[in-house]
Amino acid sequence: MIFSMMVAILAIGLALPNPLSHPLMRSAEPFEFGARRVVGWGENALDQSHVWLGSAQKSLRRSLPKKMITYRVVLGPNTGLDMTKVAGEIHDILGDDRGWAEQGHRYFHPVKTGRVDLQIVIATPRDVDQMCLPLQTLGYLSCRSGNRVILNVLRWNEGIAHWQAGLGEYRAYLINHEVGHFLGKWHRNCPKSGAQAPVMMQQTKSLRGCRANGWPYPARTRFARSKLHGNSTVSP
Repeated sequence: MIFSMMVAILAIGLALPNPLSHPLMRSAEPFEFGARRVVGWGENALDQSHVWLGSAQKSLRRSLPKKMITYRVVLGPNTGLDMTKVAGEIHDILGDDRGWAEQGHRYFHPVKTGRVDLQIVIATPRDVDQMCLPLQTLGYLSCRSGNRVILNVLRWNEGIAHWQAGLGEYRAYLINHEVGHFLGKWHRNCPKSGAQAPVMMQQTKSLRGCRANGWPYPARTRFARSKLHGNSTVSP
């Protein structure tokens, strides 16, 4: 009996697709800079995808001994998104003082080439489902897998029906929730009915009586640190 169960479990495991076999999960180096083709992903799966590196804080790297997290934004094929708009919005979210930048104690720095600490991928539901395995995203949810935040393009475009705080706030939630997992944060529950939801609460599934919230520190001043520091540059 035990032997038969072990064989059955092994068969199920062999039948499941390997998320690491998905082209988006393979080595992402090298990249071409700007809204051009990505190279080095294998099998040309991302020939129509683009990479955006955003604006970097001009003086933070030199003047603040803070924790720097390098990142890159990637759009999977067939998302129909505008890279400049999407990645600009993500950059502002990552730099906002209400977010994980924690008022300068940490900052997110886009780089031009080479390996990065974090990749933020927006992909079709089918691609997200495969890349997030063994997590079950069901064509609806998003996830964090290793150093990749993997977002469902339908959630980015449409939000969710029970969210009443606007699409921009929901996009901030998508980024901040999954980046929170990357930073080692765990899920949290609604503290009480009518309270502002913690960003690490699974708000896409349900608000459970809480009010929608897209930020780790929603009470802080609303501005993006990247804007505060003016013109910026991108690291090589």
